[in-house]
Amino acid sequence: MKQIVIVLILVAVALTACTGDGVYDQAYTASGDGTNELELNKTEQFPRNEDLNVVVKLNSHDSDVEVVATFFDPDGEQVGDPLSVTADQNVGTVVLGLDWEGKGDEEFWEDGRWSVRIEVDGEEVDTLEFRVG
Repeated sequence: MKQIVIVLILVAVALTACTGDGVYDQAYTASGDGTNELELNKTEQFPRNEDLNVVVKLNSHDSDVEVVATFFDPDGEQVGDPLSVTADQNVGTVVLGLDWEGKGDEEFWEDGRWSVRIEVDGEEVDTLEFRVG
């Protein structure tokens, strides 16, 4: 009986750890101007005039999935609109980011602890924190 309870607990923990359909694997923040993860530098510390990117790794999936990243400044305010990309079934990695040069002014990003919320197919799967400045 004890073994059955342990197995059920392990199954429940495993199911809880799965997000939605299990498409999401992991994510990390990265600096650089590229749109390919190989052109970026994994980091949690950004200069005030650098692009703020998040690299999202996906497990294999048999249909298109929508990946959304929403960035928040140190005050908890959303920065711009959420960024969204649809990854078809052959895509295992997506890059979404805020382009410093494209923001239209010469002001630097605000110093402090930022965050980025990641959603896959409408379900929040992760929130990452990083520093600017």
